[in-house]
Amino acid sequence: MSNISEEPASADVMVEPPVSSERRRARLDFIHSEGTYWAEIHKEDFDKLEDRTAVIINIVNGEYVTASTPLEAHDKFSQKFGENNTFGYSFEVNYPIFIGGGVV
Repeated sequence: MSNISEEPASADVMVEPPVSSERRRARLDFIHSEGTYWAEIHKEDFDKLEDRTAVIINIVNGEYVTASTPLEAHDKFSQKFGENNTFGYSFEVNYPIFIGGGVV
């Protein structure tokens, strides 16, 4: 007699498969591409903001939130669009960041 249950796993016990590094890179490239597209669309609006204003753009519909710090922008984004419901592209106005050996 087996100790393994014959009952199927319930739907609330779904386990997501691991994401390959190639797929993760493709997802990040897509988010960056959509984010820069929307940032260009809203460029005139963003040019009116103070330097270092934190911006997060919803890459699905182009709506965005602004705040004085990235953490405040994240909180506003989560309140407006929900936790983990969409991808956002974030940056600070006229404030380059250092990533992997280069200024972006």
